[in-house]
Amino acid sequence: MGSPTERSLSIERSLSIERSLSIGRSPSMGRLAFGWSLGVMLLFGALDMFRGVAAPYLQQDFHLSYWLLGVLFSASSMGYLVGTLLTGFIVEKVGLKSVKLAGLLVTAGGLTLMTFGRSFSLLLVGFAVSGVGSGGLEIGVNGTVPAIVRGQRLQSKYFNWLHGVYGIGAFAFPILAALMIQTLHGWRPVYGELTGVAVVLAVGVMLTSYAGLTVVHKDLQINSRAIPPGFWSQPVLYGLLASILAYVVAEMGVGSWLLTYLVHTHGMSVDRASIYLSGFYLCFTVSRLLAHLWVDRLGNVRAIFVSLLVAIVCVVVGMATGGVGTVLLMVAGFGFGPVFPTLTATASFRFAHVAGKVLGLLFTAAGVGSLLSNALIGAVANTYGLTLGFGLVVLFLALVAVAMSVVAVASRTRPVFPDDVGAVCSHR
Repeated sequence: MGSPTERSLSIERSLSIERSLSIGRSPSMGRLAFGWSLGVMLLFGALDMFRGVAAPYLQQDFHLSYWLLGVLFSASSMGYLVGTLLTGFIVEKVGLKSVKLAGLLVTAGGLTLMTFGRSFSLLLVGFAVSGVGSGGLEIGVNGTVPAIVRGQRLQSKYFNWLHGVYGIGAFAFPILAALMIQTLHGWRPVYGELTGVAVVLAVGVMLTSYAGLTVVHKDLQINSRAIPPGFWSQPVLYGLLASILAYVVAEMGVGSWLLTYLVHTHGMSVDRASIYLSGFYLCFTVSRLLAHLWVDRLGNVRAIFVSLLVAIVCVVVGMATGGVGTVLLMVAGFGFGPVFPTLTATASFRFAHVAGKVLGLLFTAAGVGSLLSNALIGAVANTYGLTLGFGLVVLFLALVAVAMSVVAVASRTRPVFPDDVGAVCSHR
């Protein structure tokens, strides 16, 4: 129970947290701030997908090998990782508004270089700079949710809305981008239009008051114990980290390389290949929205295995058959969709006492996977051919299954921590 002094300090700390959660939550101001965040997520979806649509044109205009194309994409991922790490340390000092405004302006600067840069070096810098801006925006956009609403259930709903809008952008933009390239006569004007969207969002953020909207660390909402003894020796932890890293390599591989693979290997037009990429993300988004209907029945680990099986079968058969069979490359999105959020939920459940710390490690591993994906697939495609390069998607999905087997076995043979048994049982 603790001494009266300890209980008093605990109550005071709880009241302090409650006050920090309640400050400055004007409903209209919060809705407007969240609205700009939704706009940013829509832009994120468009930017991520246009990278794949523009890839064949970039190769043609700059005479790029697959390896150099992978380096170009990796520059964006590296910038994103740097932007996320740096912004995470300063967001509480400079505030959400400054972070979002700076992120949008830096992103717009990078997109401007991509629009007007006539050399590969300028294009590379543009991708890297826009990645830094996007990484900073990721912190500002997601930090808006705990700043405007409180309560785990309500925050979860807002986060789902936020990332659902990303899925809408990812689904809709490949087809729209192909039409824009035809209408505007090239890929550069499309990046110019996206630059304009970033500037409009920046103006909106600048004119919106963020007074009192502050980021609240997740550690204030969960049990913030120190890392327990034996934490770093848990096979479950490393299995989950390996799983999410390998999964992100596979997902990024499809997002960045599917269109290029279909154009160069199956002889599709960019317009038709764009439909396939949009179809993949449509299936991907729908599967995430509907996952709650069946994941609970199977359990998290088993649901991940089922999803991986669907994804692997669809990608293998789609690559092997060609023709009508390539439709399965779109259907594979149903298998990909539930894996990432279910991995995250598994980590939160297994490490309930240190969930914030484990999720931080997970997203760091995801960032590393994003960084590795494009360079690795580009290098293999350049040396051994695009079919083998894109085939790495299957290899990394299989590695997710291997890593999750470690998680499944380790979870049965030993608890995560000896004193976590009660906490785990209470969630069942």
